[in-house]
Amino acid sequence: MNQEDRDKFFAELDRRGEASVRADLEAAHFGARTALATEWLRSKELEWARRAEQRDDRMVEATQKAADAADRSAGSARRSEKWAVIAGIAAAVAALAAVATFAWPFIHR
Repeated sequence: MNQEDRDKFFAELDRRGEASVRADLEAAHFGARTALATEWLRSKELEWARRAEQRDDRMVEATQKAADAADRSAGSARRSEKWAVIAGIAAAVAALAAVATFAWPFIHR
């Protein structure tokens, strides 16, 4: 079978789909073309496996990016907490200064 006939046969199998091709293989309907149908089916299985692996790789990459973002967020939260404590201390000092400014005239009469 030449390449053009092989490509036409594979196109026919593509149109029919994997389930139909499997059923016909089990029923031995391909005759002399059984080896080609089996090759086509294996190529489809390899394609599915490749796609699954690519999905897995993308999921691992997305998970890593999410973990990196969480690490950055945690670092930002720690820095924010530090500045919140400093702001709280500054507010307390300012409040004490305000009370002292208000109370000073009454204490030194």
